[in-house]
Amino acid sequence: MAEHCSSSSLSPSLPLNGRVAIVTGGSRGIGRAIAAHLHSLGAKVVVNYASSNSAQADQLVSELNQTTPKAQVIAVRADVSDPDQVKQLFDKAEQEFGTQLDIVVNSAGVLDPKYPSVANTAVEDWDNTFNVNTKGAFLVSREAAKRVKRGGGGRIIMITSSVVGGLMPGYAAYAASKAAVETMVKILAKELKGTGITANCVAPGPVATELFFAGKSEEMVKRLEDACPLGRLGQPKDVSGIVGFLAADAGDVRAKERERAMATYCVTGATGFIGSWLVKGLLEKGHMVHATVRDPGSFDEAVKGCDGVFHVAASMEFSVTVKENIESYVRSNIIEPAIKGTLDLLKSCVNSGTVKRVVLTSSISTITAKDGNGNARVVVDESCQTPVDQVLTAKANGWVYVLLKILTEEAAFKFASEKGINLVSVITSTVGGPFLTSKVPSSIQVLLSPVTGDPELYGILSAVNARMGSIALVHIEDTCNAHMFLMEHAKAEGRYVCVAQSCPISKLLNYLAQAYPCSNSNRYRVIAEENDVVPSEISSKKLTDLGFTYKHGIEDIVHQTVSCCLGYGFLPPI
Repeated sequence: MAEHCSSSSLSPSLPLNGRVAIVTGGSRGIGRAIAAHLHSLGAKVVVNYASSNSAQADQLVSELNQTTPKAQVIAVRADVSDPDQVKQLFDKAEQEFGTQLDIVVNSAGVLDPKYPSVANTAVEDWDNTFNVNTKGAFLVSREAAKRVKRGGGGRIIMITSSVVGGLMPGYAAYAASKAAVETMVKILAKELKGTGITANCVAPGPVATELFFAGKSEEMVKRLEDACPLGRLGQPKDVSGIVGFLAADAGDVRAKERERAMATYCVTGATGFIGSWLVKGLLEKGHMVHATVRDPGSFDEAVKGCDGVFHVAASMEFSVTVKENIESYVRSNIIEPAIKGTLDLLKSCVNSGTVKRVVLTSSISTITAKDGNGNARVVVDESCQTPVDQVLTAKANGWVYVLLKILTEEAAFKFASEKGINLVSVITSTVGGPFLTSKVPSSIQVLLSPVTGDPELYGILSAVNARMGSIALVHIEDTCNAHMFLMEHAKAEGRYVCVAQSCPISKLLNYLAQAYPCSNSNRYRVIAEENDVVPSEISSKKLTDLGFTYKHGIEDIVHQTVSCCLGYGFLPPI
């Protein structure tokens, strides 16, 4: 959670006015853009560089100082892997501007342009990568923790990388060096509790810089570009804006009137597929976010002061391996803990006195296309509840997850009704598109099972097709937009199906085959065509009648899902 600076000298246009910032690696690439952006927000900036050639740093300093009546930017040469030089860098900054530092951004970094496998990585190249990326980040963080101004407004920001979670071959040393930094900063943030100093990492995806292009073929660049959610490489200015947001107090970047209008939300399961995108979307809209990543036992602290709560966290157990007393085992070990966690969260919402609405992430597994006689419905909507006894009798692939979702949602609405909580649920279908997580989300694995050839996951996909008559899809961006839309819409109530489009499983396999031709999808296509039924219409009318619109269709969802998985190495190159 960001801390608010109480300085009355700050304004929405110059939120960093009077503050002093160091930007390591500030003469080129992302660091250069960050230095320029912090200066545009009013900061006095120390541009650090390591090369014996100061031309780029001097040019940036000259350009920025021409925009202000008095020079506010200096260049200081220092090797971040040398503790003495790091200390001298901080000394020079304090001496030049006559005050303590407010902001330290560590953007210095190196990447081996040979992209060697682990087996072919030279010891000296590994050492060089860790020397700059990890040791350098440690030395800068250590000095910053001692010398950044306390009492509010102090910021320590490390630039890491999305390759930490991408696990891309050829990036072992680089990814490992950045992963170490991320772990260190998480600990540092806890150690700085109570000081008014925040510590954060910004982990960009592929950004068009000299460092990024070095050693890459046009084919490699194109593959990484296609995997980007926006279909293009990031630009340094994309990263600098995020750093500027973290460096300033969020309220000071915007007008005070807007600050009062911006709500604070809690997101459970914030590191998951939907949760991570939801946090991203809320922050981009200017909201304050309290995020939980594990069941904390008590949600009181996370929910305290929040206007609304998004309950996304959920168990992803599809099956169990026990052979005896299966139903009893599932209820006591999976379902009851999940229900307890949900009710504990709702109790914290009641205790908070501030939470106005809770949005619960539900699942399309809670509804069915078959009526009580087993016949297919023409239209499937929120009223078509899946009977619990049907789930227990059939025990189709994924039945544990289906039962979990049905019973948890029922318990949540019952408790909400008794306690007067405004609860809305989003019945999400199979979610696709690019992901921000370090692991491939379960829904993506199920969606791509015809491609990967995983029989268990394909069994789940087939079971969904059998129950629903088709596979319903929605893009991750639309999913999260629907969550936020329902949180904010005054007339939202009850359950809402969130489906962009649906199609029989055989047609889905055609889309997959177009995006990623392989023998598995051809083999499964024959099986799917044999099992196709007349599809029911899975209706999202209740949501669209409220005013919500979808951005992405099936082809877009499938293409972006495959491209993202290719980029992260989950799927082998075609």
